[in-house]
Amino acid sequence: MILEGAAAERQDVRSRDGVTRASRIQGVILAVLIVGCASTRQPAQVDELSPTQAIELAAVLANAECTDRFGEAPFEASSYRIQFREGRWFWGAVDAHGIYGFSALVSFDARGNNRKVVVFFSYDQLEPLDPNDER
Repeated sequence: MILEGAAAERQDVRSRDGVTRASRIQGVILAVLIVGCASTRQPAQVDELSPTQAIELAAVLANAECTDRFGEAPFEASSYRIQFREGRWFWGAVDAHGIYGFSALVSFDARGNNRKVVVFFSYDQLEPLDPNDER
């Protein structure tokens, strides 16, 4: 009978706070599983550019192309608005009266790759008509 009582006591061994050893082990296993599952989730696509990053990159790319072709870097991030369409960022416009005659069209994918940059220079100027000019 003494053995039966000891076995019964072991089955219901509780700590001071009233939690059994089995409950503690189950809690630890559950915590490990939760942490393990949380760490195996794929992180959000943090390598995709934010609108601020995209507009800064667009201005840098436009200035680099403009410097290579014309020796000028007239663009600022605020020169044009940025738009995201069909998985690509678009910045710029063709403008005959652009910044000192320059305008740009820049596009790239969501991560800043697959870049397309075109810079234009318009040197057309309006001249007053001179009735004495024989041209």
